[in-house]
Amino acid sequence: TLEKLADLCAGRGITLQYHNHDFEYEMQDGERIMDYLLRANSSYLFELDTFWAGYAGVDPVKYMQELGERVQMIHIKDYLGIKDGEHRFAAIGTGTMDNAPIIRSARDMNKQWVIVELDNSPLTPMESARISIDNVRRILADDK
Repeated sequence: TLEKLADLCAGRGITLQYHNHDFEYEMQDGERIMDYLLRANSSYLFELDTFWAGYAGVDPVKYMQELGERVQMIHIKDYLGIKDGEHRFAAIGTGTMDNAPIIRSARDMNKQWVIVELDNSPLTPMESARISIDNVRRILADDK
C-alpha cells in the first residue's frame, strides 16, 4: 500500500513521508519492519519519531545518520513514564528523554524540521509549548 501511495503522490508532485511509532521496530523474518517499509520504495521519506524509535530500543541519532537524506524532519517528545497504563509526556527538557544529542544531530545534518510533539502534559498546552521552545533554543545555542 505504501508503495502505491508513494507512486500516486510522486505523480502529483507530492512527497509522502512515513511517521513511525514503536511497533515498526519489531523484528519480522530477521529484519525490522521499518527497514522493510523503507526498502519497499525509495520515493517516500521518513518522518522519524525519535521517542518511539528510542522506546523500541533503536538509537535515534544513529538511525537518523544511517538514513541520511531519507529523513527530512524529526519529531521529539519528552517522557514521564507510564501511569495508569497510559504513556505520560512532558515539555521538552522536563522529562527523562535526552533530546539534546538528537536536536544537535538534526541541526548538524541540516534537517528541515524538528517538530515538538506533545500527546499529553501535566501543564497547559501553552505552558508546555513555551517551555519546549525555550529548551530547544537553549540546546541549539549550547555548543557542547
